[in-house]
Amino acid sequence: MSPGQHSMTAVTTMDLKERALSEAPRLASKLEGVKELYTKEVLSSPDVCVAYILITLALRHGPDRAVAGTREKEKNKVGKGHVDVPEEEPYYSARLSHLEVQRVLGHDVISDRALSRLELNRDSTIHDFWLKARCCKVPDYASACLDAFYAGLRPLRLMFRIPDPTELLAMQAEGARCVSALASPKLLTQVFGHRDCLEMLLHDLAHMEKFVEAGRFWQQVGFFVFLQASVAPFHIQQRQALGRRWELSWNYVSSDMNAVANHMLMTLKSQLMVAMARRTWLDAGFPDDAKADDELSAVKSDVYPRASMSEWKPSLAGCGLLDQFEETFQEAWRGVLCAHVRYVMENFHDVFGADDHAEGLFSPSLSDSSFASWPRPSAAHFIRAATCSDPLAADKAAIIAHFDELGRRSCQNGSQHAVGKEFVSCRELSNMSHEIQKWTQRALIR
Repeated sequence: MSPGQHSMTAVTTMDLKERALSEAPRLASKLEGVKELYTKEVLSSPDVCVAYILITLALRHGPDRAVAGTREKEKNKVGKGHVDVPEEEPYYSARLSHLEVQRVLGHDVISDRALSRLELNRDSTIHDFWLKARCCKVPDYASACLDAFYAGLRPLRLMFRIPDPTELLAMQAEGARCVSALASPKLLTQVFGHRDCLEMLLHDLAHMEKFVEAGRFWQQVGFFVFLQASVAPFHIQQRQALGRRWELSWNYVSSDMNAVANHMLMTLKSQLMVAMARRTWLDAGFPDDAKADDELSAVKSDVYPRASMSEWKPSLAGCGLLDQFEETFQEAWRGVLCAHVRYVMENFHDVFGADDHAEGLFSPSLSDSSFASWPRPSAAHFIRAATCSDPLAADKAAIIAHFDELGRRSCQNGSQHAVGKEFVSCRELSNMSHEIQKWTQRALIR
């Protein structure tokens, strides 16, 4: 067994699969009807999400038991000051009495008893019902997310399919995420790791809440701009050499991870380190079992390759390969960062702070979520923070502040983050402009 390889216990999906096969024929007609009403503009995007949840729950638990009670009033208040995101127009909501709506949300989905318990009637809107109903096994984050979606405070894009990772990365670099309402008879029979189609929709809502949580929206947008414009060219160039496990790691970081920006950057760095350590190991002729990759790929949901160098370092050192690995990795990582500096300087004015900014004074509290007021680091400080192995609080703050500013400027400019330029290796620094060279070389020298 090679370093970094670990055994996996496959997630049992038999029960989920059997339930999906049983439910699909009964759900499909209703959900296809929901999709049709959306295309006819009878239902809004959040209406579709609510209808999807209610139809599935009514099938599983019955229309009365699908509503577990009344939501607490404090939990369904939505205010514009809750999160720092671009505001969109609030969404309309269809009335339950609408003749076409009754075909999909009739008495077999929303019972008169449930309406009476909530002090509503058929003249109420789908939104009215959602604001009052505490639905069975629907987590609070989903309720809160859809409340804000109706208010125009969640940049969600409704889809009736699952976007590929490249598409989702592009979406996040533009400040949005998808919510997938899988309605076709074929898709409804599928399970995704340990999730069925309803749970996939709820999972999308969870991602949206992580996207906007604690004022972190803009810094995440900036990080995804960095991935798409500066890291994706490296990924495209190296994906075949680094193998399937790196592909899974890239897909995870670029499309299935929402967190504070410095954590996402360090996760990317760790995953790349392990991928390149593994490549160094294989290139030296040592064996590796690809079966673990296939198992990992098959699980798909919430699973990604472990990214720890604790096993790789001693193994590489014992074979005399550690220095070679470290040199190769540092060149690749610094090349990506240099490409990013060039991209930012060519496309956005004054995102980086002054070069002579005293890094010792760069110490905003990491618990302060007013990221727009944080000082912006210089290019040299950003690269130093991104390359050091044990970043200090000031380094973490520099990463957060840089991506926060980049995210704001990017959405403000409405720029497109094209992929295709070659990433910049350290050997190409001499070809960069004198100004970029001055800002980066200082940070790259250990």
